[in-house]
Amino acid sequence: MGIHLEKGLLFDRVKKTYRNGVKAVDGLTLNIPKGCVHAFLGPNGAGKTTSLKAALGFISYGGTVSWDGKPVEAMRHDIVFVPEEKRFYEHWTLVETLRICSKLDKRFSLQRAREYFDFFELPMKKRIRGFSLGMKTSLYLSLAFSTEAGFLILDEPTSGLDPIKRDDVLEIIRRQVIDGKTVLYTSHIIPEVERIADTFSILQHGTLVYNGTLDELKERFRVFTFSMEEWGREEAPKGVIVTEQRDQVTVLTDNEQAISAWNKKKECFSEIPTLDTFFQLTIRGKRYV
Repeated sequence: MGIHLEKGLLFDRVKKTYRNGVKAVDGLTLNIPKGCVHAFLGPNGAGKTTSLKAALGFISYGGTVSWDGKPVEAMRHDIVFVPEEKRFYEHWTLVETLRICSKLDKRFSLQRAREYFDFFELPMKKRIRGFSLGMKTSLYLSLAFSTEAGFLILDEPTSGLDPIKRDDVLEIIRRQVIDGKTVLYTSHIIPEVERIADTFSILQHGTLVYNGTLDELKERFRVFTFSMEEWGREEAPKGVIVTEQRDQVTVLTDNEQAISAWNKKKECFSEIPTLDTFFQLTIRGKRYV
């Protein structure tokens, strides 16, 4: 299965302002291709969770959100959500959980769920109130991966997992795409995004500040480091993002003229940005417009 740009998840001028006046999402327009892993990045309060709730049809909002060409409200049967807060019916055991899930969703695979429970070493007869955070995360993921839904929304899907299980989950997420599904997930662990995401978006203050692939980012942008004295002699072109720290200045830019000119200077250091560097500079830096 490949990425299909013509369909997928489409946010079209989505806006959401809460009653307290907080503008959580401000005109978000974004197409997440079908058949990919897409990561939402951004600091706390950037609008990620509100955007996820809009994609799930959980909240009222301005604009439209569609999945596979239809309003998300009409496609809930094809969407599965794993929330950041892993709350569950804590008096249940996994035996009871499977019985209820199979009744709620005719396409739910009991065999697959049991296989995932075994894989994550989850006790079938222990009440969920006694589960650790990592065990609850494993439970949620096991149930999500055992459905036939075509679209998975995973909010911090590796929280509480040890490094080995985290690696396992990332591989399972990649397999979902191989099986023809689409995954939208959020994570504060940037190396995870670099490892498995086909595309990613960065949100800040409810607006989209970047959307693309890691290869596109590395092809387009460069990071330059100047001494404070040397930077004082420069005239910052439009579109650069600048951070100042102690006696040096770090500049992120996709301005081709600036890149060409600064690459010739011996007084500054140039490098291709990692996703973590790009994210930090985009969020923390001052943008020249």
